[in-house]
Amino acid sequence: MIATGGRATAVLVGIPFVLAAAGWGAFTMVGLFAHTSEHHESSYTWNGGEVSIDVGSGDVHVAAGTGSQIEIAYTEHYELKKPTVTATTNGNGLQLRARCPGGIFSNNCEINYTVTLPTSAHLVVHTGDGGIDVADLTGGMSADSGNGGITFDNVSGEIVAHTGDGGIRATGLRSTSVQAKTGNGGISLEWAVPPTTVSATTGDGGIRLTVPPGSGPYNVQASTGDGGKSIEVPTDPNAASVIVAHTGNGGITIDSDGG
Repeated sequence: MIATGGRATAVLVGIPFVLAAAGWGAFTMVGLFAHTSEHHESSYTWNGGEVSIDVGSGDVHVAAGTGSQIEIAYTEHYELKKPTVTATTNGNGLQLRARCPGGIFSNNCEINYTVTLPTSAHLVVHTGDGGIDVADLTGGMSADSGNGGITFDNVSGEIVAHTGDGGIRATGLRSTSVQAKTGNGGISLEWAVPPTTVSATTGDGGIRLTVPPGSGPYNVQASTGDGGKSIEVPTDPNAASVIVAHTGNGGITIDSDGG
């Protein structure tokens, strides 16, 4: 069979796309076979400064230790090109930064951290794509994720938490000042001590705030675009302790663990 001019042109035009697809497939296969995991550990002396963790892709787990050392453990997962990982001491603090390579080398890449800090260290943590969980710190913290959930347990000091897509959860909170905001996900916060300033906002998800029994009254300002409200704590519009809760789509419950 003899190809017509139109068919020949189509074949010639299609050949580069076929070759490109084949090349990309081969590159992907090479990357999969070359997938590597590397584990690293290090420690630093803490002198009272802020600890900052900035991860492009990967989870961050932070807990309180018993001494004055900062203990770092992280695992790199990557294919053809190593991530860039740095640790910088600045004054009394420490900055940790991890980035996957860009472009075609970013496939299946993440850097997962487990960090142990002195209890009173102030923490600033960001991940572009990954979850964050923090336990037992007292120095206050800021936690931000582009895409991932955020969890706190038994923490105190001022808390500011934000995620673009993921839930925010906390238990045993001893933080009296909490700001929690998510673009898409539920918020569930439970206090072990009465809070004084609370702001909980989600674009799409339910909100549940649980304060200690017998606490209050609270100046409660709750609104939802589509959902019910259940306020089961003592309220007073002139109260010094303020709870603001807003969701675009979901229910709001504010209660006590004895209710």
